[in-house]
Amino acid sequence: MNVIEIMKKNICLSFEVNPPLVKHKINKLKNKINDFYKMKPDYISCSIGGILESDYGRNLEICKMLKDDNSTIPVAHFSNIYKSKGKLRDQLKAYQALEINHFFALRGEIKNKRLHKRYRGEFYSTSEFVEFIKMNNSNAIIAVSGYPEKHILSDSLEAEITQLKLKQNKGADYIISQICYNVDCYEIWLEKIRKAGIMIPIDLGVLPVINRETVLKMCLHNGISIPEELSKLIGKYGDNPEDFKKAGMEYTIQQIHRFLTIGINGVHFFNCINNEEIEKILLYTGIK
Repeated sequence: MNVIEIMKKNICLSFEVNPPLVKHKINKLKNKINDFYKMKPDYISCSIGGILESDYGRNLEICKMLKDDNSTIPVAHFSNIYKSKGKLRDQLKAYQALEINHFFALRGEIKNKRLHKRYRGEFYSTSEFVEFIKMNNSNAIIAVSGYPEKHILSDSLEAEITQLKLKQNKGADYIISQICYNVDCYEIWLEKIRKAGIMIPIDLGVLPVINRETVLKMCLHNGISIPEELSKLIGKYGDNPEDFKKAGMEYTIQQIHRFLTIGINGVHFFNCINNEEIEKILLYTGIK
């Protein structure tokens, strides 16, 4: 069963993990993944955030571990920035050889502005990259990013939706949405993309409100708005970590309930939370 088939039946549960910078920490990550297995995730995505994007060896190693464990579906983050089509084709074949066919197609982070100006790769859009993956792997199931409050570099929400439609048309199978704390904005975005003909399932990206600094950093770096209710919570409990965590958990649970009512196909937890907190959220939201 693939992720799309799961989403048609139930709310999909998934987690993101980051490959460790150094190899000897893989055992620590393995322990974390084993704890995730107890919650029966439908898939676990492996990012490229903790490694050089030019080196997929660590990402492939973690995805292989997930595949060999046979407890969930591995989803490999796959970035096109700075890379030739030949290089990407070779990387894709390495995943195919391990029967890893689920990908999260991304442009990737610009980490070297000088290099970026000289050579940004052979793709000018993620939609082209999605098409390339499908052409080279007919079994690929591809997730793409969606931005309820638009990408921080986009000119407008309408332009962002146009790009999302292109991703769907080129073969994207589902959307993993950017974190959004403003449910009203999310509802407007959902209505607009459906009117635009974007009908693929949506996996809601979630960063629970647990740590004030983490939430503020994520919002500032990605252009995510802080709604009034969350602003008041930060102002009232921000100087007391334990009280903030307790109030933030309640806020997160209430939010997920609202998102479920509006209409989502899955919940994808980004890699900034411990297992006890996830278990509590799942219990009180009825997911799994």
